[in-house]
Amino acid sequence: MFLRFSIGLLLLIKSTVSFAFSVEGVIRLSSVSNNAQPSFFDKGNGIFRSDGNDLLLSQAILSTQVDVGKSLVLHSVANAYSDGDKQLGLTQAYLEYRPLSPGVFRWSSRAGLFYPRLSVENTDVGWLANHFITSSALNSWIGEELRVPGLELSLHRSGRKAKSPWSFRFDLGAYKGNDTTGTLLTWRGFAIHDRQTLHHERVEFAPLPSVISPDYFNAPSWTEPFTEVDGKVGFYVGAQAQYVRKLDIRYFIYDNRANPLKVNEQRLYAWHTKFHSLATRYLMTPNLTLSLHLMDGATEMGSRLVYADFRAAYGAFSYTQGAHKYSVRLDLFDVKEDDLVPKDYNDSHGHALTINWTYRLSNNWQVTAEGIYTKHRFENRPSLAIADKQRDYQGQLAMTYRF
Repeated sequence: MFLRFSIGLLLLIKSTVSFAFSVEGVIRLSSVSNNAQPSFFDKGNGIFRSDGNDLLLSQAILSTQVDVGKSLVLHSVANAYSDGDKQLGLTQAYLEYRPLSPGVFRWSSRAGLFYPRLSVENTDVGWLANHFITSSALNSWIGEELRVPGLELSLHRSGRKAKSPWSFRFDLGAYKGNDTTGTLLTWRGFAIHDRQTLHHERVEFAPLPSVISPDYFNAPSWTEPFTEVDGKVGFYVGAQAQYVRKLDIRYFIYDNRANPLKVNEQRLYAWHTKFHSLATRYLMTPNLTLSLHLMDGATEMGSRLVYADFRAAYGAFSYTQGAHKYSVRLDLFDVKEDDLVPKDYNDSHGHALTINWTYRLSNNWQVTAEGIYTKHRFENRPSLAIADKQRDYQGQLAMTYRF
């Protein structure tokens, strides 16, 4: 519906305004080897995207931008994968209105399907991680369950126009279609991978007895992110401060305002999910970047039938030397239940260390080697006859083409 409306609008005004079209893309082939449990994409309990040895079309992204006149921009991001429920679809599609302003302050707006600007890690083309192949656990979850089908209004203060080293941005978003957000966090736990959920895509997880049993929740062992269940409007507010090109600080409050007592005909529940997010990126030297991100929140389904506090954080360093880039990241993640169904085991926690080396062969080609070590405990695993504690290792060699 949104795309049909956008195309119709563009055709209507085509004869009176000028158009400018730009396109960016990424194609990435990855050879992956790990010792993990079967992936949750295959209804397993592993936290990686694949298990064993695998050759993946891990990314195929086409990001387009159409400038309509001087103020209106149509953005879209199409993704193709070799795994998952769907192999081709959209992850973002939105109209952005950016009126020109001679003053220090200017406002803008977005309408459609997009990410809030809360990540300092996933700032590459198509919301890819900038210094790693694999996103942090925190941003992996955002790429799975959190998108904004709605409207955002922004106010920006230009440091350059104010003759100040500081620039500021304030965002206010309103949306529907995030009611199932929290399902994966609670019934699967955090994961670590690089795959974003396509619009209208189903995400699988292990068939936990407490989830699928008619005696408990009688729910499917999958979720459909961006689903509307209760008709209520959620919101987020965000603030961003930038000191020239050296420091970037972002703080967001998110609340989907879902009614946890609602369930749809597919037995997908509404989860009332809210969190605080604080992220910063600091250019310590022209070659060395420090990134930090902390998220703290809670999610509830039913009248506290399921309730879980969740926290995740990471710290990362990235150093560039000529055509080489070396990056290291430490992840921490935790889900702690405090609900009324003790046999629905939802506690999980863990940490992960990721080391990445990327070599730029040319302006278009780069090769990357990445290794991950993670240790984690998920208390629902014994119900699947799996040991609750796991140590996983993953190695990945990738070739990336950019255009």
